[in-house]
Amino acid sequence: MTTQPNLSRLVEQQTFVSVSHSTLGADFFGVFMNIEEVIKSLKGVSGVYRIHNTISGKSYVGKGVCVGSRLYSHLWGLRKGEHANFHLQASFNKHGEAAFEAFLIMTAPMEDLNTLEVHWIQELDTFKNGYNQTIGGEGCAGLTPSLETRAKLSTAGLGHLCSSETRTKISNAHKGKTLSSEHRAKLSDVRKNPSPETRAKLSVASLGRKHSLETRAKMSVALRGRKRTPEQCARIAAAHRGKTLSSEHRAKISAANHGQKRSPETCAKIGDVHRGKTMSLEAREKMSVSHRGKKLSPEHCAKISASKLRKAII
Repeated sequence: MTTQPNLSRLVEQQTFVSVSHSTLGADFFGVFMNIEEVIKSLKGVSGVYRIHNTISGKSYVGKGVCVGSRLYSHLWGLRKGEHANFHLQASFNKHGEAAFEAFLIMTAPMEDLNTLEVHWIQELDTFKNGYNQTIGGEGCAGLTPSLETRAKLSTAGLGHLCSSETRTKISNAHKGKTLSSEHRAKLSDVRKNPSPETRAKLSVASLGRKHSLETRAKMSVALRGRKRTPEQCARIAAAHRGKTLSSEHRAKISAANHGQKRSPETCAKIGDVHRGKTMSLEAREKMSVSHRGKKLSPEHCAKISASKLRKAII
C-alpha cells in the first residue's frame, strides 16, 4: 500500500522553496534563451511548477523530477507549434511568448509529486478554468515503459540524427552530473553481460557499418595498453571458433598486415604461445597446400636461414 504524504506539511512549504519567483523573474521563458544556465540553475530540482498567462489569467500546473528540463520541454514544443496541450498552444500562439511566466510552486520528492500535482490543480482551478486537461496525478514519473512501447519508440527514432547544435545542448545538460554507485553498477553490468537478444540487435545494427579513419584512430588510442582478461579471451575464442573467413576477408587482412613489422616483444610473445604445440596432420596439410607454389623473397629466405642457425647453436 502506497503511503500518502502529509499534504498540509508539504503545502506549508509552497513559498518557492528552492527557486523563488523573484529569482527567476516575471518573464521566466525569456531566460530560456540561454538554456544551459537555466538547466544548471534548476539542476536536480524536483517539484511542482506553474505556467501562467498574464493576459488571460489562466494557468497550467505540472510536476517534474527535473523542473528545468520539464519547462524547457514545454517551451520547445510551444515555440515549434507542436505542444501536446492544444489549449496551451493556442493561447501561446494568440498572446505570444512574452505573455507567459513560469515559476516553481514548491519542491518535493518524486514519490509525493502526483499527490501534490492533483492538489495544486484543484487549488488553482486549472482543470476547469485553466490549461490542464486532466485532474493530474498521472504522467511518466517512475513509469517503466512496456516492451511494446520501447519497440515503438525505437522504430520511431530509427534513422534520426541529432544536429551538432542538439548534441552540444545534450552534452552541456549532462556535464557535471554524478551518477550514483548503484546507477554505475547497473550500467557496468549491462555492458559486461548483454543478453543474447541485445547482442543480436547490436550485431544487426553494426552490419555494413564502416568506421571513418578518424574514428579508427580514436578507438586505437582508447584501446592501447588494455589487457583482456582470461574470461574475455575465452569468449572471443569461442565466438570465432569454427568460423571460415571469406577470400575477400582474408585478402583484406593480408593487405592490412602487409609490410608491418612485429616488435621483438611481439615476436617473443608469439613464440611463447606456439612453443611446445604440435600441429595436427590436418593442419599441416592445410599449411602445405596454402604454401604450395609460393616463392619466398631473398630477404625471407635469409631470415629463415638465420633462425635455423640460431636454433642449431642453442
